[in-house]
Amino acid sequence: MKEKQNARVLSQRETAPQIYDMWIETGLAAQALPGQFICVYPKVRSTLLPRPISICEVNADKTALRIVYRIAGQGTAEFSRYREGDSIAVMGTLGNGFPLQEEKAYFIENIDATVIAQRPKLAPYIPEMKKNIARVLGIQEGQVNVKATTEEGLGFTGEGLGISASAVCLLSEIQNYVGADVLMEDRDCAGCGGCARFGGI
Repeated sequence: MKEKQNARVLSQRETAPQIYDMWIETGLAAQALPGQFICVYPKVRSTLLPRPISICEVNADKTALRIVYRIAGQGTAEFSRYREGDSIAVMGTLGNGFPLQEEKAYFIENIDATVIAQRPKLAPYIPEMKKNIARVLGIQEGQVNVKATTEEGLGFTGEGLGISASAVCLLSEIQNYVGADVLMEDRDCAGCGGCARFGGI
């Protein structure tokens, strides 16, 4: 059973009007999977219901996680006032998530992502978004394409109540590159684990 626990705010910045980027130090980072989320609890009694927020990133040491959220009410407005060192109550990780591609012996060829947002205008941020996606996934920036669009006032994104995104990722299976020269001890080996020498697929 998931239980509420205290975490610590490492940093927070406003990346766009009413859009905040927060790093949280918590043991939940060690078990976080892509696609999962956490619940963040406000401290004000009138807004005690937790706010579910997607996990955006986990640091390399898996000791902290990053969330990005928009002020949409009293609870998220309270979160925006937190500063480095503040205590924050969280629960998680929640959602099924999905495994990383390394566990399935695949590698990423390219990613094509679309962000749907009425505001803010995302064009100035796209280069940095591509850079961050490439860094987190361990691929080249040229393998990432990000574009932004609006829904012309339709739906919750068109009304400016939220942001949605979709992405298509092309994966290639690591093939069983077996050859006499690969198995020879005097040849260099990258140690990728994709060949029969390492019991690969």
